[in-house]
Amino acid sequence: MWIPIASVSPNHTGLPGAVGLQNVINDAIQNSSYDIQSTLYSSTVLSGGCTLLPGFARRLESELKLLNSSKNQCILIYKKQNDQKYAVCISGSILASLSSFRKIYIEKKEYEEVGASVVHAR
Repeated sequence: MWIPIASVSPNHTGLPGAVGLQNVINDAIQNSSYDIQSTLYSSTVLSGGCTLLPGFARRLESELKLLNSSKNQCILIYKKQNDQKYAVCISGSILASLSSFRKIYIEKKEYEEVGASVVHAR
């Protein structure tokens, strides 16, 4: 249960500057056009293996509701599907097969030379 807890309560990790998944979601929505924020809050889709863990979706939704200072209703769309645990792998495969992938791909050597800031150059 360590990973799911750390994803919503990163203060347990001891990593300075770590933020919870609910903060990432909330910030992304808040940085979107005001006109679509209500839609985004009410239709955030969970996907991937960790979302299958018992209580994860409920905890993330409650944490997101605490951050939502507006009157927008927070609803996480969570459809348990047989292939959900493979969603990240499938998505990664699709991304890697795109012709535009080479433009955003960062090689390990380049990352080691430049550091994490290399992602902002893409």
